[in-house]
Amino acid sequence: MALRPSSLLILLAYGALIGVVLLMPCWYVMVTHVEKHMNLNSENIMSQLQSETEVLHPLKSSSTNLARLLTSNLHTNSTSFSDIQTKVAPILFQEFETLPYLTQISYMGMEGLFFSYYNDDDQVIALYSNSSSSPSSSWGASRTNKTLYYTQPVNRENGEVYGEAMLSNFSINASWIQEALNFSHGFSSLATKWSNGHDLLFLCSSRIKRTGGVISLGFSANAITDSVTRINRQGTSSYLATKDGKILVEGIQHTNLVISNDTVSFQSVNANGNLTSNEGTVSCKGEAAAATSLNIQDTEYLIHCYPIDIMGIESVFVLAVPQNGSVSFDLSNMKKGLALMIVMMVMVFIAMFSFLFINGRALRREMHLCASLIKQMEATQQAERKNMNKSLAFASASHDIRNSLACLTALIEMSHELVDPNSELETNLKQMEGCTQDLIGLLNSTLDTSKTEAGKMELQEEEFDVSNLLEDVVDFHHPLGMEKGVDLVLDPCDGSVIRYSRVKGDRVKLKQVLCNLISNAVKFTDEGHVTVRAWVQKQMQHDTRSMDFMFEVDDTGKGIPKEKYISVFENYVQVKETGSGQGGTGLGLGIVKSLVGIN
Repeated sequence: MALRPSSLLILLAYGALIGVVLLMPCWYVMVTHVEKHMNLNSENIMSQLQSETEVLHPLKSSSTNLARLLTSNLHTNSTSFSDIQTKVAPILFQEFETLPYLTQISYMGMEGLFFSYYNDDDQVIALYSNSSSSPSSSWGASRTNKTLYYTQPVNRENGEVYGEAMLSNFSINASWIQEALNFSHGFSSLATKWSNGHDLLFLCSSRIKRTGGVISLGFSANAITDSVTRINRQGTSSYLATKDGKILVEGIQHTNLVISNDTVSFQSVNANGNLTSNEGTVSCKGEAAAATSLNIQDTEYLIHCYPIDIMGIESVFVLAVPQNGSVSFDLSNMKKGLALMIVMMVMVFIAMFSFLFINGRALRREMHLCASLIKQMEATQQAERKNMNKSLAFASASHDIRNSLACLTALIEMSHELVDPNSELETNLKQMEGCTQDLIGLLNSTLDTSKTEAGKMELQEEEFDVSNLLEDVVDFHHPLGMEKGVDLVLDPCDGSVIRYSRVKGDRVKLKQVLCNLISNAVKFTDEGHVTVRAWVQKQMQHDTRSMDFMFEVDDTGKGIPKEKYISVFENYVQVKETGSGQGGTGLGLGIVKSLVGIN
């Protein structure tokens, strides 16, 4: 039986596709081999390293901000060691526990007093000197020989030292301290850890204007050096060094790097470190300097040099890619791969032409479907990007708020020591401290929203008095109501919530739900009252020990339009008709919905 022309074309198209399928593995192996040895994209590697440094860059301003805080905290030009223990050390410990990558934080006074926290494995250690000297010799060269330094372990829970003070043999290199005193907006440098001369730190230092002292924050360089080390495992040799000649990561063995202005020179040395030859010079000027080929120790390298800023420290990153030994083999593979690719392209063209000729209408319908799918995917990706940007912005803002609250807590604790016992001011400070702790708790709960949406949040059950909880929540918001002239009333209804007040559940999340609802009611009510009602509705049949508790928040505000009943419980959504001029982020009811939905 003779084949129709259309059937013959279909068989021809299928034959072409089968040929493509058989040739694809060969092409894939060759391309993979070429990519593994040749296609090391230096720009992608540099971009990866820059992304690592950008994580640390916002932390550069931490020392300046901390110096401003200590300036406002230290009211006299002369600071005693007792002042350091009570006014400086608590703030240093708060920052030490809060800032990421921070492994060392220090205060140096012009009168020679010194206090520092640093990590030693998993233990926090305090290093201090409580002896002062004259201003002219406080941080001079002569101080190193006569100053005694002591170390004591630190309790991570409260920041207090414990145990016996041990005499330390540490010495302080004062050069960077003098540099920090000369700069009004902070000074960055590369230094080593107090406890280990091999651990490198990015040191950000700032002058405390009122006392003339210096505050210094040391961030671990491991995040950057580990990234360069991972790059070296890909078959390259990379250098990372500051422009003043300090090497963070060494690349080619027995080869020194000499940095001068915008150029880098390679020098070969023997096993004893003596210079044997100058291998050449590479330019590091501009962000995309041209690659230079150098023969170093009988190996041909393609050298890329990039300037890079690490927390204000001008540095250079040098990437050396070996070329000899695999170039000719890879080039021959590339030629074979190019020939195979041309054959594949011809066969795919024939197959596609046949199918387009026979199944044109079906293909057009498929193209329309693909176009719709692409638009849907783009819309989904755009929504995911917006959601991610919101999450990142919220996490960043929450982190800053947490830092401010930590500073407020520290200031309140220090203020306790300055007021008379049993005075009204002491009572106010205690209330402020309680409110601050509640704010920190609410902030932590808010940060759990994403965890709740991902289904990872779990209830933490405990026994508590629900009647007392309601009174606490109402009392907490009562001053806000009084300020607006709105009455805040707790209505126990039939009194059942008082009779069955001892319950077991997640007290923190229930309090957060009630606080969000009452806060919204007070915020959007200009006159009248806000009533909080609670009662036990019924006893659950399957468990005689369980009951349904009902909570209701009623207010005389403007209310929510019916068309917004659903959307108002979404995150970052606010009702313009009732929320004009009230501020906020639109998270309150979204958090309530997330918490109520936890099983």
